[in-house]
Amino acid sequence: MNDNIRGFDSFEDAMAFMETNRMEMSESALPEQWALADGNTHYYLSIQPSVLDGQPTIIMGEIFSQETWDELEGKYYNMDNEEEATEFGWSRERVIENRKRGLVYVKAFSIIEPQGEYGTTHIAACAPATKEAFDEFMNASCRVTTPLMQPHLHGVLLHIVERRRQGRQG
Repeated sequence: MNDNIRGFDSFEDAMAFMETNRMEMSESALPEQWALADGNTHYYLSIQPSVLDGQPTIIMGEIFSQETWDELEGKYYNMDNEEEATEFGWSRERVIENRKRGLVYVKAFSIIEPQGEYGTTHIAACAPATKEAFDEFMNASCRVTTPLMQPHLHGVLLHIVERRRQGRQG
């Protein structure tokens, strides 16, 4: 049995579980992690457990600024069409609301997805990283090299690992 897969009696139960987890993650986030949700471009590092071999998967990515999100998402809408412009506005408001809740829009890179994958992640799973560290990661074919493990970054990563360990025990 895979401990990462859960079943629920209803959609509402699943949504309630997700919201409880999101709130717990938000409460555990450090100030430097909350700074990642300010609407500007940031870079991050995250460690995710591998479902294949149990080894951690290192992910680095770009957290999109609001301007970048608007540009990327805006390509899918005809802003001359009132209905589509309204839909875009609604989506944009959700992005801003989600950011306040700790959910950020990213393009994440790893040895599993070296071309990058668009998605959403919670700031509590992210350690702030520099653009230089991100570039080094990309130049190293999405592998972590020693200079990436700066002391402040290591502290945030330890916090993330501890919160995940506590979550598995609870």
